[in-house]
Amino acid sequence: MKQVLFLCVLIPGICNCQKINGIGTLLINKTTIKNCIDSFEKLGYKYLIDDDDSKFFQVSNEQLVLELKQPDPTKVVIKSTYESPAIIPIEAPFSKNMRVLRITNFEISDVFFNHVTLEFYKDTLITISGVNDDQFDPNLLKALQAKYKVIDTKEKKNPITCVNGLGIKTQYEEWQYELTFRKDIIEAEYSAHKYYNDKCKEQAFELLYIGDVKKEKISRNEESAIKKAQDKKEKQTDKEKYKDF
Repeated sequence: MKQVLFLCVLIPGICNCQKINGIGTLLINKTTIKNCIDSFEKLGYKYLIDDDDSKFFQVSNEQLVLELKQPDPTKVVIKSTYESPAIIPIEAPFSKNMRVLRITNFEISDVFFNHVTLEFYKDTLITISGVNDDQFDPNLLKALQAKYKVIDTKEKKNPITCVNGLGIKTQYEEWQYELTFRKDIIEAEYSAHKYYNDKCKEQAFELLYIGDVKKEKISRNEESAIKKAQDKKEKQTDKEKYKDF
């Protein structure tokens, strides 16, 4: 998909003002991980399990569902080196209550995402993060505004100066636009971003987040506690191992 010029136009009076709780059949606090995997496999997606999410960023047109398996504490966890502010590499979950799926080239009702990350807590979906990296899909915003009510908007602009290899200065403007569609038990936010990298090349991405923030916080705290306990155990093991050094 080629990058298109982003144009945000609020469309009053046409939405039926449903409360957003997911994308298609991916529903927060309802969809189970088994049903999710089965559904994607029926659509022809390839299902893989690995603790290295770099495979997630190496595919182009392939439809892939990658589950991040729990890391082996005796092995070094390989972290993705993919560089994009839109997509944050996620470590495989330490908690047995957490499971993470990463999906490439997801399309529904003419709305497209390069990448989608699904987080499950106790086998039930709690967060959806859909990303279009370095491009915008105009159908995404149209679909959201046609179906759901916007309850808040925010816009940020930031003028910057770029200097090329010849020392020539050029003025540009970076911006970030956010729409909030829900903010109660479930939160739903859309954001579009235009920025310039260290080579003064224009970059753009859009992100849709839908999640149960309370359960997400519980899962994060659980992950953190397990990781801290594991780190403490590893330090104690090293201390005993090298006590005579």
